[in-house]
Amino acid sequence: MIEAGIVALVTADATMTGLIGNRMYPVLLPEPTVYPCLSYQVVTASSMFALDRTQIATKRFQFDAWGANYGDCKSVLVALDGLLNGYSGVLADGTRVLVAISIQELDQFESDGRVYRSIAEYSILYTRT
Repeated sequence: MIEAGIVALVTADATMTGLIGNRMYPVLLPEPTVYPCLSYQVVTASSMFALDRTQIATKRFQFDAWGANYGDCKSVLVALDGLLNGYSGVLADGTRVLVAISIQELDQFESDGRVYRSIAEYSILYTRT
């Protein structure tokens, strides 16, 4: 499953672990939350078959960097971009990533929790066997 491979890639990176440790969560943040951290979710997914019957798929991932201050969020996204943007290779789960491309970024402030949130979306093209 590509999600497990992406998590393994991010949490194995020394720069990322220096920023977020192992605090990378699917969809929802745990309570209580230690910042900075990163959450992720799949926004869209599609697939098709190539002529050689290989299944080629695309998933659009949304990564949310959370922090007590804006700088922490931006540092996490800069490190994530350095790791993912243009990435190609085989993930720990065996998924072969053809290319990961940064699509957009967005900054927010969650007033209820008094926490900053910076969002980055990536389109990841990969093959399934």
